[in-house]
Amino acid sequence: MARKIGNPIFGTLLILITLTFLMSSSAWALKVKLRIDLPLGGSYSITGLDSFVPQGGFGLGLGVVIPYEQDIDIETGYEYKNHSFTSAQSYKGKYTSHFVQVGASYSGIGITDSYKLILSGTVDLPLAGSAEVTRKGDGSKTSSSSFGGLGFYGTAGVTDGQMDFYTFYQQRSVSYGLTPPGKSAKLKWTTAAYGLGFGYTF
Repeated sequence: MARKIGNPIFGTLLILITLTFLMSSSAWALKVKLRIDLPLGGSYSITGLDSFVPQGGFGLGLGVVIPYEQDIDIETGYEYKNHSFTSAQSYKGKYTSHFVQVGASYSGIGITDSYKLILSGTVDLPLAGSAEVTRKGDGSKTSSSSFGGLGFYGTAGVTDGQMDFYTFYQQRSVSYGLTPPGKSAKLKWTTAAYGLGFGYTF
């Protein structure tokens, strides 16, 4: 039975709240970071489909920053992505993903009086996702919400303590337990992306 997407979002909030209470000494300084990434390139493949071509999509990240030491923050967050694709094998499809991110950032190197170098990295753990693949010839399709995988996300840039400007690199390997019409093997998504990003801390 397919899992619903609303529940993992609620679960993410519980995780973030729990982390906050576990670090109650720093809870008063809790901050929320909104992040927008603009991919400039990368590699995209789906094992089981040839000539995979991305056709657009979007992503949005929301993070919670918990001060740990003077220049080190623990970063936890939630990320949502929605993408579509086509292939030379007469298939098209779309997929969504929900990830929770856990990692840290360091901003202890000053560049100017106002800006510091900021480095961050997270391990991305899957919460929920869904995928659908349609065979163009006859319109038959399959869909699945059995989502699993693992990812990594890293950034390097500058910050003034509130606004971050950075480059990023992200790598993911995920599966939706989906077998497209006319195929016998389940598909596996492997993606890597790099680009520019902007973060704003409230």
